[in-house]
Amino acid sequence: MTSGTSFQITGYCKISPGLVYRNGEVVFQSHSQSTDISETAAEAYRALKINYPKFFKMDRLCRVSYLAAKLLLDRRNLPLLYNPYNVGVFLSNTSSSIASDLPFYGTIRDAGNFFPSPAVFTYTLSNISLGEICISSGIKGENCFFHHAADDYGFFPSAAADILHAETSACIMGSIEYFPPEVKTVFPEKHSRNHAVLVTIEKKPETRSGEDFPAFTAEEYKKIYA
Repeated sequence: MTSGTSFQITGYCKISPGLVYRNGEVVFQSHSQSTDISETAAEAYRALKINYPKFFKMDRLCRVSYLAAKLLLDRRNLPLLYNPYNVGVFLSNTSSSIASDLPFYGTIRDAGNFFPSPAVFTYTLSNISLGEICISSGIKGENCFFHHAADDYGFFPSAAADILHAETSACIMGSIEYFPPEVKTVFPEKHSRNHAVLVTIEKKPETRSGEDFPAFTAEEYKKIYA
């Protein structure tokens, strides 16, 4: 096993309603009043002229996950910098796959109108977003999707110490929290917390002149997350 502090944060991406940041810079800003981050992700996808034919076939959680990872890897393409089998992806949230769970439930709750959709069922596991990131980027290392309490800034630095294999050279880690608008009346306090906060961490990153990568600690992750 590795030590969480042996990794350094080499990049981060944040998606919130109407805004997309990468390494502290705004890369997209929406003029829409929507609080749905999947709409922000779709607008950014178009505005940044990203070409991934499967994007609009994915569910909303996966679109946000894909975009955040794509923007990170555009700056530091981990599966090219390292053996892709030594690059991992670890995500988490508290909302699981509720954005697809509800539509799927709508197809099976009425015995007289029972029409389960395989296309929707595919996305009723939040770890599908891991597969979408890995397939699109060529990452072939270990991956896992966790469900835990919100604002646990120490979770991922601790996870880096506890779960990453010794041969893991780099990883994408972070939180993808997505409560769709249709559940706002059920979880009003949680709906307002929709966000994506992903970081790239590397064990021995190559640096250019002037670059200074901080250690992957709870304190540093909280600065990005906040």
